[in-house]
Amino acid sequence: MQEGFRCPSRPAPAAATRLHLLKAVPVCLLLAATAMDAHASPLVEERTHPASRYQGRVAAEDSKPRSGTELPVSGFTGTREIPLDPEGKHPFSAENSWSVETGADSRYRFDTCAVTAEPEPTKRNTMQEQRLEPPAEQRLRQRIVVLPLQPAAGEPFDGTGLALHFLLGNVLALHTGLEEFWFGWRAQKIFVEPQELRDYCRGTVPSLDLPRIAREQDVRFWIAGEVKEGAELVVRLQLTDAAEPPQQWVTEFSVVPGDGLVALRRAFLDWLADCGLPMPREQAAKALWTEETDPEGLRRLGEALEVFYGNGYAADPRGIDPAPFDKAVAAGPESYLALDLLGWARYRRQEHAAARKAFSAALEKNPHGAGVLSGLMHCAVEVGDEETALRWAEAIANLRGADADVQKASAAHLLAKKARSRGDPCAAAALYRKATAWNPTRKVYADGLAAAVEACGAATGRE
Repeated sequence: MQEGFRCPSRPAPAAATRLHLLKAVPVCLLLAATAMDAHASPLVEERTHPASRYQGRVAAEDSKPRSGTELPVSGFTGTREIPLDPEGKHPFSAENSWSVETGADSRYRFDTCAVTAEPEPTKRNTMQEQRLEPPAEQRLRQRIVVLPLQPAAGEPFDGTGLALHFLLGNVLALHTGLEEFWFGWRAQKIFVEPQELRDYCRGTVPSLDLPRIAREQDVRFWIAGEVKEGAELVVRLQLTDAAEPPQQWVTEFSVVPGDGLVALRRAFLDWLADCGLPMPREQAAKALWTEETDPEGLRRLGEALEVFYGNGYAADPRGIDPAPFDKAVAAGPESYLALDLLGWARYRRQEHAAARKAFSAALEKNPHGAGVLSGLMHCAVEVGDEETALRWAEAIANLRGADADVQKASAAHLLAKKARSRGDPCAAAALYRKATAWNPTRKVYADGLAAAVEACGAATGRE
């Protein structure tokens, strides 16, 4: 693992980069005038672009000829010729603008400027570069993803790291300050081929380029790590904040056997709080169910989870092999995580009654399981049980302290799509009316309603 900051102290922002312009006309502050030498009177205006560029206009009353600007800065370079007027001065005009690439999600400004006296004909301008907060449309969303935990260097893969990755993902599912906590939603976008994911789980590939992946996936926070087995099980984690400039924190925990993995989760939540991502107290309490398992149960759970992730690449996921999931439950019959995963495997096989049975059993072990509530809602959607689907949707909202109407609108949308797929556009129209009433801000609901109403009219012969 890479070195990072160790909590509890949240790291201070990186020191401002120093940016030098060589053989340049005297340049100036964009925020406030700064005294310069007698040869220059700065005239610069800010032109900060909202995307991946910054630009400044340069002009000064300086009779010394200058041939251009050079920006030898790590990470980006740019050169711009500065035209001179007949008297050898730099006119304040559009031609005196320059820009350089800085990165997809950065905005910069110059906040100090000074001229140093050097032998003619060269003057050196030194400026500090300070990152501006990017505009709202460019900020990474407050999402978090837990990547599979890899075996420590030199150790074989046995599923334990994947099982603990699944545990932490279920903890974060209750974090009301963050969103998007299921790695499975992103696995195929991060790892294009199933072998890439398999290799990552075994630690046989280089570290991921998280800043790049974060921008592609619009996910700000990433947790990676490894598991070292021996006399005790040690979990090492690394939290990456991919906002510019990226920052990292590292920690490690020892897993206490026989406590239902509660101590591990307490330490994990304390670490998140120390790193600036505290989970509200009432939500943290919900994340501390007793996970009845043992080392063998963890191994079997991780093996089953790898099959589940791999099946996501299949042309027909209904063919998923149920055996690994049954083995996981046999190894941990009281495990919430094993029963939850069994439910999702049965759901993929379209065995909805068996899926509901597994989800219901899991809910008895952990009444605050976000995954099983979602599974029960989706099972109801698949069989067209509107009342039950909406009831579970409301339960999901209550679990996370979210808007129940928004969650019910989402369920109604899923029910409407299922109604359309079975050839009942009029039922779909009725469901879309409910969705738009509960959440009128979603255009996809309004579009679905319009299409369903038109299809219903065509089917019934009404305008």
